[in-house]
Amino acid sequence: MDYLSRIEDLHKHLELEFGHKDRQATEILLASRMTPEITGRSSPWILIETDYPSINTENAWFGWAHAQSLALARIRRTQLNEEMMQEWLMVRRSGMPMTFVDAEWRHVPKPPETIVWSKVGWRRLWTRTYQILLANCVRVRVEHPRTSITIINSTSLTQVSQASLEANRLANRVLDNQFRERRNGNIAGRDIPKAFNYWCERLQQLCPMQTDWEALLTNLSTTAYNLSVLRNDGSMYDWVAVERIMRDTVPYMTRYLYDIADKNQNPQESPTSFKNRHKRYGEASREMIEEMKRICRMRVLIPKRHISVHEAYRWHPSKYHAVHEDWINLMDREKRILL
Repeated sequence: MDYLSRIEDLHKHLELEFGHKDRQATEILLASRMTPEITGRSSPWILIETDYPSINTENAWFGWAHAQSLALARIRRTQLNEEMMQEWLMVRRSGMPMTFVDAEWRHVPKPPETIVWSKVGWRRLWTRTYQILLANCVRVRVEHPRTSITIINSTSLTQVSQASLEANRLANRVLDNQFRERRNGNIAGRDIPKAFNYWCERLQQLCPMQTDWEALLTNLSTTAYNLSVLRNDGSMYDWVAVERIMRDTVPYMTRYLYDIADKNQNPQESPTSFKNRHKRYGEASREMIEEMKRICRMRVLIPKRHISVHEAYRWHPSKYHAVHEDWINLMDREKRILL
């Protein structure tokens, strides 16, 4: 059965009706929706990082993926929040697919603080279940479509719903397993890149929430495996898509600070612009400075010279550089690391 034409139909619909053109991200989400009945493996859990703050995701371009908004895990009362996340984690135990969306992806990922009253007054608690949930997901960062298509083609809620219903129909058509053969889910050792475990270990060092080693390896390898099952054309495992997921899983704040340090290895800017960037960072939030301290403790960045504890803008990333070439290779989207 030619599933590639079905995938192409979904790509064209998402581009025409929603302005979404990131085909690789769409196929990754499709692969995450493949059920264990046909693949023989637990479905990978994907967290979409995109600027979609609405809790209702039905009319988004990814509505067909049945994504749950992580905002729900931040705004509910503690008990309701815990019960909801425990229900989500029970789905993980069954191996079934689950997709989330996070609109606050620019912040350093950490468990939300909950303020409760106790015998000693108001206390702040961190929800551990939330941390476990994030440890079971890998991330795909997608630019939200910035077009006027929704104004031109979707002037009413009815038309928006029709576009979403058609996207659901096309996605279900792709995920129809009637003409696919069930697989045993095993990946031969020769098909796994030699440096796969090494780069996963490096990734885990960069990502404070990726504390579950088995979940990280399972999500990445299963995505590569499911993409070959999705296309049903005898293609090999798609490790290029896995490289994209690994780089998207690196927190945005970490990548942002690293990019500033990397671009200043050979400064090409004027003293005025350098001073202005120092000033902007000096007024930055505390979480940026804390993240800078963390990646320095992990030996991702080291000072270019000795920095005094009393020096102004001590934690500005332009005063640091990468300690090892592997960090540069992991951050560079143009380089292949899983060969």
